[in-house]
Amino acid sequence: MPVEQRDRSEGFPSGSAVELWTESTTLNDFLYAITQHVGGSAAIVTPELRLRAGVGEPFASDFSGGDAQTQITALCQQVPDTRLEQDLSLVFDGTEVPSRDLVTREGQWLRRTLRLLPALGDNALMTYRDVSPEHFQRFLVDAQHIVMDGLDRRDGTQQIFLTLARRVEACSAPGTHASILWLQPDGIHLRHVASPTLPAEYVSAIDGVRIGPQVGSCGTAAYTGKRVVVTDIEHDRLWQDFSALALRAGLRACWSQPVLGAGGKVLGTLAMYRDYPCQPSAADLTLMEIAAHMAAMAIRDLRSESEIRFQAALLDSVREAVIAIDPAGRIRYWGRGAEKLFGHPATDMQGDNLHRVIDLSQGLRQARRRGAWQGSVEIDAPGGERRVVDVSVSSVDGSEEERGGFVAILRDITQRKRAEEAIKVSERKLRVQAEELATAHRQKDEFLAMLAHELRNPLAPTSNAVQLLKIQDPQQSGPTLPWAVDVIDRQVRQISRLVDDLLDIARFTRGHIELQRQYIDMVDIVRQAAQAADVWVSAKRQCLSLNLCTGPLRVHADPTRMIQAVSNLLNNASKFTGEQGNINVELSRHGEQASLVVRDNGAGIPGDILPYVFLPFTQEDRSLDRRQGGLGLGLSVVKKLVEMHGGTVTAASRGTGLGSEFTLRLPLAVPPQVETVTSPTHAVAEESCRSLDLLLVDDNAVSANAMAMLLETMGHRVRTVYSGPDALEAVVGNRPDLVFLDIGLPGMDGYEVATKLRARFGELTSLIALTGYAPEHANRHAGRDCFDEYVLKPLSFEQLGELLVRYAPTGRARA
Repeated sequence: MPVEQRDRSEGFPSGSAVELWTESTTLNDFLYAITQHVGGSAAIVTPELRLRAGVGEPFASDFSGGDAQTQITALCQQVPDTRLEQDLSLVFDGTEVPSRDLVTREGQWLRRTLRLLPALGDNALMTYRDVSPEHFQRFLVDAQHIVMDGLDRRDGTQQIFLTLARRVEACSAPGTHASILWLQPDGIHLRHVASPTLPAEYVSAIDGVRIGPQVGSCGTAAYTGKRVVVTDIEHDRLWQDFSALALRAGLRACWSQPVLGAGGKVLGTLAMYRDYPCQPSAADLTLMEIAAHMAAMAIRDLRSESEIRFQAALLDSVREAVIAIDPAGRIRYWGRGAEKLFGHPATDMQGDNLHRVIDLSQGLRQARRRGAWQGSVEIDAPGGERRVVDVSVSSVDGSEEERGGFVAILRDITQRKRAEEAIKVSERKLRVQAEELATAHRQKDEFLAMLAHELRNPLAPTSNAVQLLKIQDPQQSGPTLPWAVDVIDRQVRQISRLVDDLLDIARFTRGHIELQRQYIDMVDIVRQAAQAADVWVSAKRQCLSLNLCTGPLRVHADPTRMIQAVSNLLNNASKFTGEQGNINVELSRHGEQASLVVRDNGAGIPGDILPYVFLPFTQEDRSLDRRQGGLGLGLSVVKKLVEMHGGTVTAASRGTGLGSEFTLRLPLAVPPQVETVTSPTHAVAEESCRSLDLLLVDDNAVSANAMAMLLETMGHRVRTVYSGPDALEAVVGNRPDLVFLDIGLPGMDGYEVATKLRARFGELTSLIALTGYAPEHANRHAGRDCFDEYVLKPLSFEQLGELLVRYAPTGRARA
């Protein structure tokens, strides 16, 4: 193709080059005309590769003449053009060489063209034209495509920025390394997002660097929010902490542009490094600004896309099934929870009618009227299983273009329902177990009562035998008789006491203790309790001293129970005090209370036992042979009785072998009027009442016969029978004055016998119930009102005498 016809875009005039040459007076004039047309520089190169003439940078006059190789080498040092010699050789051989774009060390883009000019003696015309604006425009378009294509492909932040950084390097001078760093959520540390060609050692060392006013180029730019240019890393104070690291990586210059978001907020930095110290050109700075802007745009769009993805992921991540429904009942959104619950993928359900999988017509109507509805329904789950779901439906207001719809949230509550049913079953089982425990508890109480009853049966004949021995003439018996009587009497009293304590524990447990309160003097109570305890104290030759106040100390209490409580304290002191030990009892007024202190110099109480001495069955075994014995119930009974009277009882001891001290306190009481204090002990009349006709009914023949012998010895006429029918037959035609009737008779029990006797004789005959059970046991039986009094077996001699006096026909008193 003739030179005259080449297109101007290739760097040649459209007119004839010969005409330009003819019009020119010199070769330089010719080249000047060419440069004016192409807007760049031009030179003539001979076939010997000499620069014959040149106009404009980078050509200089000293290129004319001389060695061709030297001239071309010098030219390539100013314009990095490694293929210049090769392309010139091709041109002189007649081959067309396409234009090439070159970037200088200053970042300027030059377009070089080579054309053979036969009209000038087969010389070649070389032109360089600045095409940097074209490259920047192309870079801007490329950067936009990089970001948009990456978003379309849903590339991650790192992939988009890596492509963008590579494009920056490709459009920059040789020896350029691009880097994009992102500010962490803490706002004080930078992380590398993209560094295509930076040495890995350098990237790893500065990754996570803290921003600041003198932290290299990037750390300072992120801190100030302004561009930072460092032309010589080795000597710049901003790099004083990192210069050695950068120099080892071959980096000599760095300028950094902050990446800014909305409101000028710093999001990160975009940096350009050079392998040599240099000042950035205008092209470099423009390139950085464009790249930083595109990075900010990318992160903005990525965040927006991330929000959308997050919301979708949030809906899909919840365990509940989320379904959006239009006003016609068609499905707009079918979340992953719905897919799992119903077993249908979203692609199959989109646009389908909700009624196909679940009937929520009632809920939709209620939500349309009231804005919301909540309920539970059963559905067919995958595999044909019926499941229960909790449903919440909310109405959603639509825009003018859309009519709105509903959002339904379904929660599978099958497991909860099953758990609730299991809890109900467990509760039923617990109720049954509680009833069984209550039954066992009642059975235990009944067992304790029965135990007391069974223990009393062998005690009754023993007690009666002792009473017979006591009324014998000692002078007519051998020397062992008084000793035997004393031993038997003491043992019977001890067993009776154990049984009483055991029975009282059962009463406390069931709340059946009833107090018969009177206004009594504690001085009398202590004296009577000391008299009762004399049997134990005397047996061990102990010294019991009483230090009682002179005036009366009146309390409102049950006299029998108070004697029992004080006796238990004295018994406990005697039990744990050795032979010839000392027991001291002090009764005094303490403010508005009566204070009783019982001290002994006995075994004492160990510190680990002291807090538990008032608990049932608590007893420190102080010897290997357990001579003290007992069930550990006495002190527990004391505490219960005292607290029922509104008082307190405490224990103290300095330790093992140092004795014990028990303090009982009761509130003092003022009687409403002067009254005679009734003594709980009833003395037997010195002169016996007249001879009585007595009937004794007891299935325990030994006990009945022993008691009959005692009554006959006292001068009474006694008939003894062993069953209820025999008792009824024995009274035919012979009315007794007093009947001692055992309750626990076989076949016909004592209540039935008493009812028949009362029907026959009315109030003319007194009925005394003999029982081994607690008196309150009678409250659960019909016929309990037929008896005049209930007494516990065995009866003492004193009790029998008192009963005979009270119920003699001349002075009978119905209890």
